[in-house]
Amino acid sequence: MTRASILGTVTSLARPDHDELDDNTARVATIIAMAVRNALEEIHGGGIEDSLTDRQMAKINPIVRNAVATTVHAYFAPEDDVKAARWLRFQAMLVPDYWERPRIVDDYYD
Repeated sequence: MTRASILGTVTSLARPDHDELDDNTARVATIIAMAVRNALEEIHGGGIEDSLTDRQMAKINPIVRNAVATTVHAYFAPEDDVKAARWLRFQAMLVPDYWERPRIVDDYYD
């Protein structure tokens, strides 16, 4: 299965207007959010003593999806989109120096 068949044809992820995500952005964000959600599975019944409940996961899932969708949308917005640039700058400013560099999750190699 090719990336294009998974994501659909991605030519531009810019939104058609300032109120909605286009279909490609929504698909990419949903897939990223699912990857984040699956990475959180370890703390959702994965044997960790203070695991998240199903109810907590149900609250976390839309929060993650919407944050990912907003960020993907902003990242692929046109260069002159002031709101998108502002969003990305603010999010980047919040990243603390002590965060580790992201890495590919182990499941990717399975």
